[in-house]
Amino acid sequence: MEQRKNILFVIGSLAVGGTEKHLLQISKELKFYNITPTIYCLSGDGPLTSCFEKNQIKVIDGSKWTKFFLWLPPKIKGFVFQLCNILQLTAFLYKTKFDIVHSFLPQACIVAGFATWLNQHPYFITSRRSLNHYQKNKIVAPFFETWAMRRSLVILGNSKAVLADLVSEGFQKSQMGLIYNGIEVPTLERQNLREQENIEPETFIFILVANLIPYKGHLDLFTALSIAKNQFSFPWVLLCVGSGDESYLNVLKNHAAELGILKNIKFLGCRHDVDQLYKSANIGFLVSEQEGFSNSLLEGMACGVPMIVTDVGGNTEIVEQDKNGIIVPAKNPSMLADAIKRLVFDAKLCSEFSSRAKEKIMKFYSIKRCAQMYFNLYNNLPTLKEKEGVPLQSIIEGSQC
Repeated sequence: MEQRKNILFVIGSLAVGGTEKHLLQISKELKFYNITPTIYCLSGDGPLTSCFEKNQIKVIDGSKWTKFFLWLPPKIKGFVFQLCNILQLTAFLYKTKFDIVHSFLPQACIVAGFATWLNQHPYFITSRRSLNHYQKNKIVAPFFETWAMRRSLVILGNSKAVLADLVSEGFQKSQMGLIYNGIEVPTLERQNLREQENIEPETFIFILVANLIPYKGHLDLFTALSIAKNQFSFPWVLLCVGSGDESYLNVLKNHAAELGILKNIKFLGCRHDVDQLYKSANIGFLVSEQEGFSNSLLEGMACGVPMIVTDVGGNTEIVEQDKNGIIVPAKNPSMLADAIKRLVFDAKLCSEFSSRAKEKIMKFYSIKRCAQMYFNLYNNLPTLKEKEGVPLQSIIEGSQC
């Protein structure tokens, strides 16, 4: 039997987000591959901490040192916090032994990059999980992120679009690997939540699972629905699932009120029963202005919800136009409204999208397939380090393991 590997995952927070949920699912699954995952969270605690601990996955508080500097003015607090994070992780790695350190997202990449460098740790991996829009108008953080990524043994992306960004930034293709997100594909019939959410049986349900952030496209969707509703002769509701700050929630409510559709929108906040909500819905959306590769899109398709998505990031790598969903340009409410009307009034097309979507998810995007690819990579890192020219993607996919 292969010797058990101890892997330290470094992440900024354990809030309820796509990356955090992905890490939870992967950590649970990797335990079946003779791997012991440990989570090192730079912000200390979060809503998902208890979920990790419930699955016997240890979570390390990486924020202890920063708590001594809460009194600092905001302008220098961020720098001091980052320095504390680096020093604390460096000390932690010095005292412990992990075979691999794997960071997720930019802040963790920088912190883990410095800590592994100071400890001369040979196996540092980082994951980029979004397009590089977050780097715009910034200089210092992207500089250090680039430095950390260049010294990592492998850079993983979760879509071809993310890898294209990395190439444009000057990274070598030989250093990059692609592992799509994976989800736990529902195998049992899910509970219909219409009654629980006080939604009448004849109501047509739309659903958008996305945190309340401007680039997620809520405003465009509200506008599109206000256009399309003129042809609706039935009651309808849009379920908005996701968290956000109160100020932007008020912006969304005011916009919906101006369009005359506020009564049709339910803001459900953060939910842990997203699959059940999807199961109750007729049509789902992912209408972001930018996207890496979305778990919520996978979840919707796995539950058999016909999806309308925007032509950004990795969306078009899973949704095939007019085969298992509809793709529209981002920031185009008019075309989005046309797509909505098309699906609403074509039950046969919805049914075809539903079956094809579920089939594709089960074949290519299960959490088991995803975890297997991580395992293939982790298990063959020594080969990558010692031998030049070994094709990274073939190792990830198992063809050279």
